[in-house]
Amino acid sequence: MKLNRIALVAIAALAALLALAPLAMAQAPQRGGILKFTVPASDPPSFDGHQETTFAVVHAVAPQYSLLVRIDPNDPQAKKYQGDVAESWTTSKDGKTYTFKLRKGIKFHDGSPLTAKDVVASFKKIMSPPAPAISPRMGYFTMVDSVTNPDASTVVFKLKYPTGAFMGVVSMPFNWIYKTENIAKDPNWHKKNVMGSGPFKLKEQRLGEKWVGERYADYHFKGLPYLDGFEAIYTTQENVEIQNLRAGNTMIQFRGFPPAARDDLKKAMGDSLRVQESSWNCGLYATTNPFKKPFNDIRVRQALNLALDRWGGSEYLAKIAIVKTVGGFVFPHHALAMTDDELRTNCSAIARTSPPRAPRPRNCSRMRVFRTASNSSSPTAIPRNPTPSWERG
Repeated sequence: MKLNRIALVAIAALAALLALAPLAMAQAPQRGGILKFTVPASDPPSFDGHQETTFAVVHAVAPQYSLLVRIDPNDPQAKKYQGDVAESWTTSKDGKTYTFKLRKGIKFHDGSPLTAKDVVASFKKIMSPPAPAISPRMGYFTMVDSVTNPDASTVVFKLKYPTGAFMGVVSMPFNWIYKTENIAKDPNWHKKNVMGSGPFKLKEQRLGEKWVGERYADYHFKGLPYLDGFEAIYTTQENVEIQNLRAGNTMIQFRGFPPAARDDLKKAMGDSLRVQESSWNCGLYATTNPFKKPFNDIRVRQALNLALDRWGGSEYLAKIAIVKTVGGFVFPHHALAMTDDELRTNCSAIARTSPPRAPRPRNCSRMRVFRTASNSSSPTAIPRNPTPSWERG
């Protein structure tokens, strides 16, 4: 199933948030200011995006880094790509060679130049991490045969076979470009150190408290960022998040609140708060031990799966939690997502116990994974990061 997240944003944060990316605006954005936001976590487990999977890393650490390419932040359907370190790219006729040309003059925060060598070293670390480093996303790159840098401004990926998944994989927000020398001296160097080429430099980091970034004057997108900096405040206490929003100590919470907390904040803050809801992919897995009775009987596992009514569950849980729209692997209403009729057709082939008149058929195990979509609140179209929800049989 999929989730709907509830993020809450003070209206004062709107201009600052839009300033983070070159979005088209009716009027020129104002420069300056510090964006303060809450991260509902105790701390990043480490600072290495190549080895981590959590929002607790992305929210505060990603602004210090660049990607090769990224999802276009102006495209809410997430179907377009935008060059970051890459200025342009081409694809061979057979779809098996991608050639990226890098922007000139990009510098790491220590003043050293970023070249194709650094891009290649970073992706090699992700695709085949040297011990003792790990890579939770290395399996996504199975289509890649090699990545090379024939010169200082060119990166070439050769694929084993053509696939439309490659650009989506190479643009994942954890694919940060690291300095080659730092990877070489210690594959785990970035777990405790930060050195990137992103729009912000690390200014201060206090464990269990906050992460502060300041504007990088030599950022390769000239004139950006508009913000002077940001401050990510870490806390695991929902009441602290709410108090910070109400007191004006923070401007936004990117993750979400339960519906009751959202409604209480809206009632208390009125027009000074804006709420935005959007779908996102997440999942919590319910698993059984197939080596223990009775779960070693596939019929028992299938029966348990059929007993989970995702449509019915999402209808009632949406009133108290962040689960909502039933979907498949792709979040609802995306161009690649299954329609409701397609979900029901695929489901009915197995879940034949569903009454013909029922508007919400039962869920079936052959679909493998169903997720509930989420409701989110915020005044911008900034893409949401994946977080846990509940899912599947």
